Amino acid sequence: MLTEYLSNLGYWDWFSLALLFLLLEVFVNVAFFLWLGLSAGAVGVAVLMAPHLGGKTQILFFAIGVVISMLMWRLYCRSKSKAENKTGK
Repeated sequence: MLTEYLSNLGYWDWFSLALLFLLLEVFVNVAFFLWLGLSAGAVGVAVLMAPHLGGKTQILFFAIGVVISMLMWRLYCRSKSKAENKTGK
């Protein structure tokens, strides 16, 4: 049953998931759900533009998007921290 649902994911599923993650980010405020929500929204747009994508491909895109966005955020925070240390703030 779950595998059948996951194989038939549509763009509204991804947009709903993105909205859920972004609402969680507003109430929890840990800067974690933001990246999940943005990745789910990006997959929703991809499925809207290419509806033939399979469920496994969609989940793979979501996972890759989450990892990439979190790594980029970590690099940004690290470079910002180094810049603040140099200026003495």
